[in-house]
Amino acid sequence: NQGHGWICLRFQSKPLGPYNDCVAHIKMHDTDPLQQQFAVGIVGVNMLYACMFFSDPEQIMMSLLDSLTTRRIEVDMLRISGPDFSHLDNRLMALKLVKNGLTKAALFGPDGTVLQPSEALYKKNVLVLRGRFRPVTHVNVDMLLTSRRHFKSEPDVDRSKIVVLSELTLTDLGVDGNIDEKDFLYRADIICSLGQTVLISNYFEYYRLVDYLSRTTKGKKIGIIIGIYALQKVFEEKTYENLRGGLLESFGTLFGTNIKLYVYPAWKKDSSELFTLKDFEA
Repeated sequence: NQGHGWICLRFQSKPLGPYNDCVAHIKMHDTDPLQQQFAVGIVGVNMLYACMFFSDPEQIMMSLLDSLTTRRIEVDMLRISGPDFSHLDNRLMALKLVKNGLTKAALFGPDGTVLQPSEALYKKNVLVLRGRFRPVTHVNVDMLLTSRRHFKSEPDVDRSKIVVLSELTLTDLGVDGNIDEKDFLYRADIICSLGQTVLISNYFEYYRLVDYLSRTTKGKKIGIIIGIYALQKVFEEKTYENLRGGLLESFGTLFGTNIKLYVYPAWKKDSSELFTLKDFEA
């Protein structure tokens, strides 16, 4: 099992002032327990230093891995709260964790509370809809509701343990790494108002997303909602040029034994006919 843990600090920005909380969840990638102990100690010292000398939440976040790399430590959840940080929206911290490379995926709930992915998704049946959600359209809603109805009827799906995720990737949030934070929060507000849990990820390829969810849910059923034209891109070999096993390796993960793809049809280009799986050619 991969090592992981919580590091928390309650601190005051000024003497006799109100207290604030800094809570982080880390995953340890060192294979040696002693090296893991050293890494955790460094993160703890970094947190003490950052909370004492920095007032900017992003500076605090970026300081956590000073003298470390993400090959050793991954920060997949960070929450900073208290009177001195009442202006802070921790959903932005979730975005910045992914944007700055401290983790590949971060999660927050419908109420805006940041969640720890391996706790929120552990042994859950997960259904994921990827999109730009700018704004949420009737098609998005129909894709979600129709797929969820089919997902619930799967024989190996426990209806009481279903988590539906709306996923935003970094590529859908901005161009060339430039992300408009206000635009992100507007999208997040709309998605959360529909009662959805939001996953922010840096997994552009679907097979990487599936691999991440399989490890997080411990092999439970995963449903991926995908449009018919997006499915065409999945079959493009140029997408996997940097992957040793190429197309076959990606398909081994994407079309695993406990994965179900729900493919949504679309109108054929310059036509009033539907483009469905019956017409699909790889």
